[in-house]
Amino acid sequence: MPGSAEIHYFLARAYYTRGVYPLAKTEFETTIRIDPDYTKAYSNLGITLEALGDTEGARLNYLTAVQLSERRKDRSEWPYIYLSAFYNRQRKPSEALSHAREALQLNPKSDSAYFEMAKAYRTQGVLQSAVNAVRNAISINPQMPDYYYVLGLTLRKLGDEKASEEALTKYAQLTRSSGETGQQPPERSPLEPLGVPDSR
Repeated sequence: MPGSAEIHYFLARAYYTRGVYPLAKTEFETTIRIDPDYTKAYSNLGITLEALGDTEGARLNYLTAVQLSERRKDRSEWPYIYLSAFYNRQRKPSEALSHAREALQLNPKSDSAYFEMAKAYRTQGVLQSAVNAVRNAISINPQMPDYYYVLGLTLRKLGDEKASEEALTKYAQLTRSSGETGQQPPERSPLEPLGVPDSR
């Protein structure tokens, strides 16, 4: 149905994952026109605008998603994770940490929130806190290659070469495994920041 916000939302995600950002932007905007309370559409529009180079537009959409979430009884941690990841990409670790903590208040078992926290600590140079945070992420979800990558690099900076090598070996194994199986992230998770520089 042309008037279905859900259809436009999933079409937009499909365009985004294929790197067709202008069409993704149009479809996310259509989703929001049909349903102005569609929280996930604002977060996804934010990451699409980042890919298009509109940093301020992205930030405003992430903030709108957080504001909408705060009005809901069934608040989700994901708008805060998107915003935390955005600030990590902008190399603003204090803001990234603040929103990662908000996400963890809503869901203490959020591996993604711990991962954003780890990257923020790493940017600040608080390396042991970064290690602790990423190990929390791994304890919740041990199948994410990027967690081991950040762990390995951080341990190397701390001078623990053996543990660093083990983490990077695990990263390589999981990367090969996920490539072979063609696994896709669950829809609930944020879109990957294709074309958006990360702070790793």
